[in-house]
Amino acid sequence: MEPSARLIINLTGDKSFYLWNGLETYYKKLRAAYTDILNDLNSEYLYFGFFTLCASTLEYSLNFILADYCIDKFGPENYKTYCKEYIGLSFQNKLLMIPHIISDGKYMLNENHPSFNQLEDLITLRNRILH
Repeated sequence: MEPSARLIINLTGDKSFYLWNGLETYYKKLRAAYTDILNDLNSEYLYFGFFTLCASTLEYSLNFILADYCIDKFGPENYKTYCKEYIGLSFQNKLLMIPHIISDGKYMLNENHPSFNQLEDLITLRNRILH
């Protein structure tokens, strides 16, 4: 079973912080929708639901990584300002910039790689469906 929360302790002695990680819930729903697709179940919602859930899971994952990074980098008392700005980036910019941000400039995504292009296509499809 995956952990459902991560305990972050303030070692100055007065507080403990919990950052909820509900990502496994998203993955369970994705697995169920994908299984239905593989089983060729006919449903009006299935493909719509699958694509939007894929995109939501990706964005949730990126936001969780950014929040975790900000808490670790700036501390539990100061992380909110940084986290708010990072999470406020557009979905595509988050995807592109997150390796650079969390590695303090050591790594970058290859914008020409087919996997990156497929994720951009997913984001574009999600935006067309939901906006």
